[in-house]
Amino acid sequence: GGISGLLLKQWGGFLLVACTLVGGAMLVQHGWERPVVSTYRPIESRNVDPVVRLENFHLVDTVQQRKQWELSAAVAQNVQGDPDRVVLQNLEMTFFPATSPPITLVARRGELSKRTRTVRVEGDVHLDNGQGYLLTTESLRWDPVDRVLYTHDWVRIRGQGLEVEGRGFRSDVTRQEMKVREAVRVRIVPAS
Repeated sequence: GGISGLLLKQWGGFLLVACTLVGGAMLVQHGWERPVVSTYRPIESRNVDPVVRLENFHLVDTVQQRKQWELSAAVAQNVQGDPDRVVLQNLEMTFFPATSPPITLVARRGELSKRTRTVRVEGDVHLDNGQGYLLTTESLRWDPVDRVLYTHDWVRIRGQGLEVEGRGFRSDVTRQEMKVREAVRVRIVPAS
């Protein structure tokens, strides 16, 4: 058996770990190989209009004068034939939950929809939840309507004496919940 899902939630200084177990046993392993599989089409820059290029791009999204998130990129370029799409390079995105520390996302490439404000990032993606956990993966998406970060790719989360790996991830930014979807493996890491 193995774990088919894992939910991590920071709660009052404690880490709540709830697992869906198969066969009544929790899988804890020391070392495993991480398959490199991506389910998203690559962000391409070959159709980018070189006339519309912004350096040191910065965008802030607010609701009722409260900052929800901000996005900074070394370069932002419009895409020929698709005025809604902005291709980003070397970006950082920070989310501001009402009751917890800021969450920071860093990636090499990204794509922003000007209309929906959805963001898709890829390439050396790091997500720091501001509470001692760091997620790494190859791609991640931001859905501003549901305030959710998600991926179908392989993820690794490290922090607070745990290392969690699995395929698929969903994080509700408002509720500060992280869920690894499937093929979950947990390793207890000694404090250093």
